[in-house]
Amino acid sequence: MGLPPTRLAEALIGSARRARAATTMTATTLSGARVIATHRGNLDEMNLTGSCFCGVVSYALSGKPLLSAYCHCTNCQRLTGCPFVHTIHFPASAFTWTHAARLDAFVIPDRPWKTRFRCPTCGACVASANSKAGKYSVGRAARGALEAWDAVRPTAHIFYGTRMLDVPDALGKWEGYEGASARLE
Repeated sequence: MGLPPTRLAEALIGSARRARAATTMTATTLSGARVIATHRGNLDEMNLTGSCFCGVVSYALSGKPLLSAYCHCTNCQRLTGCPFVHTIHFPASAFTWTHAARLDAFVIPDRPWKTRFRCPTCGACVASANSKAGKYSVGRAARGALEAWDAVRPTAHIFYGTRMLDVPDALGKWEGYEGASARLE
């Protein structure tokens, strides 16, 4: 009898970490975007690649994330139709588009510094850029889907004051960004 996919992924990751070998895993997120993570035993050396559902739009990231959290802001709720999303922020210098196709880009009027990017073919949301903060956001991955989970494990719930449902976990709940706003619990 085999292990469920999540348990199998966790077992493979644990084995690779113990062996200090480079490992790579692929995941498909709920939005249909594909994410590939490579881990070389040091979380600062993590490389991520991702694409939209159909593979026309793709990107690469390197280094350690600035933030990994569950976002409950009303913009994320309205854009995804979900009560919250897993978002991972990286410095803009760590982000590279790796495709030749054009992107559909849009800006929300009340946040002109934030540009969201979608695939023009399948419509999947791929990433967003924040020119004010100098970062890119990607993600929406689940535990066991990425072998570098320790590097991208969410550390908090952000914008929890606008949540659609309570989440009974041990993570801190913040009014805005973790450490830069009031803690709500």
